[in-house]
Amino acid sequence: MQFKLGKCSLKISYFKLVLFFWFSNFAYASVTVTPVSPYIKSNSTIHYPTGSSSGGSTITGATVDDGFHIFDLTQDYSSDSSTRSDILLFDVTSSTTFSPTGDQKIVITVTGTFTISGTSTEKVLPIIVAGTPSGTSAPSDCVDGSTCQGTVTGNSGTDYRSSAIYTNGSTIRIGLYPKDMCDAANASSEGCTNSTTPTIPTTTATTFSLKFYVSLAADSSSTGDVTSSSESESISITFNNQPATYSCPSSTISEIYFPGDNEILVNTESISKTVNSGGAPMDSLLVFAEKTDNGSLDTNTFYNNSIASRVSFTGTQTIGGFENTDSTASTNSYYLGFNVRDQAGIIPSFVSSCEFDGVKTAEILGFIQKNQCFIASAVFGSENPGLKLIRNFRDIFLLKSSWGKVLVDVYYKYSPDMSVWLVEHLAFRYPVLSILLPIQILMWFVLNPMTYLVSVLSYFFFLFFIRRKIFFKREQAQ
Repeated sequence: MQFKLGKCSLKISYFKLVLFFWFSNFAYASVTVTPVSPYIKSNSTIHYPTGSSSGGSTITGATVDDGFHIFDLTQDYSSDSSTRSDILLFDVTSSTTFSPTGDQKIVITVTGTFTISGTSTEKVLPIIVAGTPSGTSAPSDCVDGSTCQGTVTGNSGTDYRSSAIYTNGSTIRIGLYPKDMCDAANASSEGCTNSTTPTIPTTTATTFSLKFYVSLAADSSSTGDVTSSSESESISITFNNQPATYSCPSSTISEIYFPGDNEILVNTESISKTVNSGGAPMDSLLVFAEKTDNGSLDTNTFYNNSIASRVSFTGTQTIGGFENTDSTASTNSYYLGFNVRDQAGIIPSFVSSCEFDGVKTAEILGFIQKNQCFIASAVFGSENPGLKLIRNFRDIFLLKSSWGKVLVDVYYKYSPDMSVWLVEHLAFRYPVLSILLPIQILMWFVLNPMTYLVSVLSYFFFLFFIRRKIFFKREQAQ
């Protein structure tokens, strides 16, 4: 790498080489494959829920989140023709502009990698539906020469369409069945138990490795080019039916949540969760609540509760929708529950220890949603240094011991009602303040033991100095 500053010229052949390879790789990544909502692609992998048994539509010990579907891997293009409910749908687009000539067609072709007779082989897979995306529905079945073209023949003797016709700059939705994929692959590996049957997952997930090509077909009846010269995107589709396990802290509810102003702050990291063998990675925490006056929590159907939120497992998350405890609605108390969901949308059976009652929120001078010190907020007011000291004492000292956690739990249980009363009866703030001030001084010394030690030593040194001075004055007087 050479720099010639005098003529403002720059010779950076190495830098150009890096840029060349970077842009070359970027160009070949112009194909984008997206699963139809609510399924997501994470690290080039898409997870789908499937039944616990062959032909089953249920998962043992679990259900699935709203919008998700438990796929039946025994369904194919013929048996599911009326609803297409068990078909896998993908939206495919390419940023490259193709220039077909003569009879050439721009097409999308999907392949799968299978081990056949000990050799890794790429096989063209059947495309069953193709068309313009609309909501989350499947488009119409392939029509040869109109929406699809090319032929791939399965082990069963069925002729399938092998490519979907694509238009520059558009997004096309295509659909495939795992059973048809196994039929076309004629393989007993990589997701297939035999030449026509997908493997039902147990403690090992069923995974297919797919590659979506956008290329030019030679004519209107040919399969697209599936060589390395064509643009493509590789993804894995994984079927899971093993729910995760989770638990909530049993020692104290203050580890899980803090009440706020019409909301609670949830410590998502306090929920223990384990992805079991054959399960999908964790996706989100489900938080739901219901007023005690309305009855119990619906722990089976998450969205039937008046408050239902799905949040990521990242630090502290805010859950809104609560009604504050106040002088006119002192009974705004809630049941609160937690569950988890994985990337396949699977929700395990509810754990009873993750249900809490007596949850309340309160408006304390606009400060509570930040620091959760109810009574102290009502007495000291917003952003008071004394309040910060009490909060630090709670976090550093009280929450480090079992008895301290119990004390914090009691505080959060009863203080919302008390703080509301203090805000409405300001004359009582000063008596309470006079009680809190000496406690505050004690807290400060507990949090600053060295300062306390120095203060004590200084006090005794001062006493010693005074006594010595009095002693010398008495000797001089004699």
